[in-house]
Amino acid sequence: MNDLSTVKPLYPGAFPQPDTDDSDAPYPKAPLNLTLGFDLETFQIPLEELMPSKKVPDGVMTTRKFKQIVSSIREIGLIEPLSVIKPDQDAAGFLLLDGNLRVLALKELGQDTAPCLIAKDFETYTYNHRINRLSTVQEHYMLRRAIDKGVSKERLARAFNVNLSTINSRINLLHGICPKAVELLQDHQFTPDVTRHLRKMKAARQIEAVELMIAANTITAAHADALLKATPPEQRTDYKPPQPEQLKGDPLEQIVKLEREMSQVQEKYKHAEENYGSELLNLVVAKGYLKKLMENEAARSFVARHASEILEQFELVLNTVSMEEAVEQAEREDWPSGSKSAAQNLDALTYAANLANVAPVADSPLYAFVQADIRDRAALDATFAAHRPDIVLHLAAESHVDRSIDGPADFIDTNITGTFNMLEAARKYWQAAGRPDGFRFHHVSTDEVFGSLPADPAVQFTETTAYDPRSPYSASKAASDHLVRAWFETYGLPVVLSNCSNNYGPYHFPEKLIPVVILNALAGRALPIYGDGSNIRDWLYVEDHADALLLMATKGALGRSYNIGGENERTNLQLVETICDILDRVRPRDIGSYTDLITFVIDRPGHDARYAIDPSRIRDELGWRPSVTVEEGLERTVHWYLDNEAWWRPLLDRQGVGERLGTGKP
Repeated sequence: MNDLSTVKPLYPGAFPQPDTDDSDAPYPKAPLNLTLGFDLETFQIPLEELMPSKKVPDGVMTTRKFKQIVSSIREIGLIEPLSVIKPDQDAAGFLLLDGNLRVLALKELGQDTAPCLIAKDFETYTYNHRINRLSTVQEHYMLRRAIDKGVSKERLARAFNVNLSTINSRINLLHGICPKAVELLQDHQFTPDVTRHLRKMKAARQIEAVELMIAANTITAAHADALLKATPPEQRTDYKPPQPEQLKGDPLEQIVKLEREMSQVQEKYKHAEENYGSELLNLVVAKGYLKKLMENEAARSFVARHASEILEQFELVLNTVSMEEAVEQAEREDWPSGSKSAAQNLDALTYAANLANVAPVADSPLYAFVQADIRDRAALDATFAAHRPDIVLHLAAESHVDRSIDGPADFIDTNITGTFNMLEAARKYWQAAGRPDGFRFHHVSTDEVFGSLPADPAVQFTETTAYDPRSPYSASKAASDHLVRAWFETYGLPVVLSNCSNNYGPYHFPEKLIPVVILNALAGRALPIYGDGSNIRDWLYVEDHADALLLMATKGALGRSYNIGGENERTNLQLVETICDILDRVRPRDIGSYTDLITFVIDRPGHDARYAIDPSRIRDELGWRPSVTVEEGLERTVHWYLDNEAWWRPLLDRQGVGERLGTGKP
């Protein structure tokens, strides 16, 4: 930070001569009459000497954002000082590089002076760069200093009008990050998601990953996640070297055990042979990412300078087989026309369906699409016979609660009768195939079958919670759950069941809360919230849910149910405000905040007060737990919708989209 001895030579005439006592300086050091939120060495400069660098929009002082700034300064003081510069040495005042709104807020609070950082030409704060916000690391340090000086987390959250979890993520931003990686990141902007991925790497890999992101000029969560997935196991913090198993007990029993394990290894090898295509697909995806990385001249030059041997390995990978070559190879090897694809997708293509969702894999030999309705038993029998599945993931359902209130018949027909058809078709196929041990029928359900919870955070849904559905949708799903359990008990059909909390993320049809809020906000329309917005949901990012489903389908105990929860409880109002905060930052409105669009509407009938899942069983038995916080997931989701207008724009014309549903009126 600046002091008089360093600043005076830069601006002759603006400060007393060297023989003058610093105590008589026209701009004394802060603090004076205004408390700073953090320890900063600054100069107190009269507000009348600060010249704005841009025109403030008319009406800005009535906006929510401006009121938040005033509230924050009143509550905890200035979080960061104003940054200013002398336009020239003879100028009477200072030019504001950053802080126009804060100057207005200080004037409204009756202040005459403001703490300022006076920029030098060779510093970060320059006229040409016009700093608008601190770097992420600087913000973290300032928040830590505020905590150390006794400012509570709750007070900071109130001042910034954000959730406590957001403050926690910023405070814990650098936990587990090595000093060198922090040094590299200190002048950059990034989300907490980046360090969440980095802390899963060991120190050397953290440094390497940060250098690669900086070289590519993309310090993003997606980039960090890709680098994490490309990290060798031994360079991850969760790596555990394999331990040799000690033989204990009766020798004959050990021989039997070894023979059994050898048989399992042989089965896995056979499975790997049959499904090499999926591994090849993963390789092709990794190659595509590496190709983009090496096409970036800055990244390529960095690797060439610092790790030429790695560059050679990268080039070898880029010369490996492509997807086109894989298909040609399969054709050369006379891949049997009737062999199974890796995945078969059956869908009736009703109002919420969109083939664009699967377009990236539509032409893959590992994927097959069947348009059929689960209410059509003959079509199901034909599909089972043609594709011979090993695992059935039953996700087909009418799912929108509001639509179930207006038209329950479709929900009864699809969710109950359709599930019956699926069970019977699966049973027929399984029995005809000789009841193979590896077959699974995985039924995917909802936490709404359990009804509503009290506000007590200690009370959560478990797998033994009694069913208490409150809507036609949840009642139909409860009925389908009971059918699946009955087919396990009566016929021995190998099933597993899951009940999940509210899903969200990319490709979410725009009738559910999160995509409705995002798209309405972008269009400048009202953001409708039922009742007073106090209803609580547990939010589960869709990719976390997918990971859990695959794990259950392969390792879940037969006849057992597992609750899949996001461990992210939020009120509907908190959720919407978080989305607005993200949009205010990445796509700001011309005037005001997106929160100004929030509108409370009449609540829907039978609206459950709270859902919350206890995921202990799936965590303890299968080792799964959510990896994405709701703030991280919403950040990803908002960016996805911003980047994929071509996907969602045509959906806005579909029946029911943008309309108020679920009123219960005939």
